Amino acid sequence: MMEIRELEETDNPKFRKTWIEALTKQEKYFRTSIDDDLKPNIPTYFSKDSFTLGAFSNNDLVGLLSVTRDIKVKLSHKALLFGMYVSPSVAGKGLGKQLLDEAILRAKSNNNIHQLYLTVLTSNTRAINLYSSAGFEVFATEPKSVNIQGQYLDEYQMVLFV
Repeated sequence: MMEIRELEETDNPKFRKTWIEALTKQEKYFRTSIDDDLKPNIPTYFSKDSFTLGAFSNNDLVGLLSVTRDIKVKLSHKALLFGMYVSPSVAGKGLGKQLLDEAILRAKSNNNIHQLYLTVLTSNTRAINLYSSAGFEVFATEPKSVNIQGQYLDEYQMVLFV
């Protein structure tokens, strides 16, 4: 049985291990490189406006998803969804959908957030299908947005109004 909960500062070692796994074993799906941060920490601020969800299986962290609200006054109605990862060991069991649904539910219950936005590589059709099934829509394409080992990849920008 999977437990989904908000990560706490004490979860940093598990987060670090899981995020390094994501960036090394699934590099082709991320715009972030392990070389950008060799010792990553939970990237959010442990608040209703900035949180990281974790999915646990037998006390192992096997899924991640972060949300952070923009702090600029004119943009504060928006929140970025980022850093989504589901371990291949549990992929295909609906865990990504559970994480996404929980993040959307939290955004809807936050009166300050009116839209969620994200970026996703156009080659990541599985993630695009998941986001689309939750109501996200593509509103822009950035050509040659990311360079992964000398290959330039396009990226979609997607939005969901909550």
